[in-house]
Amino acid sequence: MSDEPEPQPRSWVPLAAAGGVAGLVLIVAVGWSLVAGGPSAVEADAIEACEAAYDETNGSPILGGEVYETDEYADYYAVADTHGEVPVPLEDVSQAMREQWQDAADAYRETGDGAVVVVWRLEDDTYRQCALPVAGGTVDGSEAAVNDLVIASEND
Repeated sequence: MSDEPEPQPRSWVPLAAAGGVAGLVLIVAVGWSLVAGGPSAVEADAIEACEAAYDETNGSPILGGEVYETDEYADYYAVADTHGEVPVPLEDVSQAMREQWQDAADAYRETGDGAVVVVWRLEDDTYRQCALPVAGGTVDGSEAAVNDLVIASEND
C-alpha cells in the first residue's frame, strides 16, 4: 500500500460548461448580425444608384465604402477631412455649423428629407463620392453623380 492518494477522475463538467457558454455567445452574435446588420432601405437604394453611376465612369475598382445619411454628416465630414478636401478642418468647424448639422439631422429623422452620401475607397487608393437627395425617406437615384471627395465651401 502506498501513501499516495488515488488520482481523482477528471470531470468534463467545466469543459462542457465552457463549450455551452461559447455556443450561446456564437448564437447571439449570429442572431444579432442577422437582425441589426446590413444597410437600411435608404442606404441600399443609394448604394444601388451610386454604384450604377460609378460603373459608367470606368474608374478604378472599389475596395470598400461607407454610406452616410444626413444624421451622420459629422462622420462624413471627418472622412472628407482625412481623405479629401474640406473648406475648414473638422476641429475648426464652428459651433454654429455643428448646430446646423444637428438641426438637419433632427429634421431628417422627423421628415425623411435630406441627403445620403456614398464614399468609396478605390483600388488606386483614391476616394470618390456620390451624393443623392432623399425626400420622405425615398432616394432619388436619377440624381446620382460621382465626384471627387470634396466638400465645397458654403460660398461656392
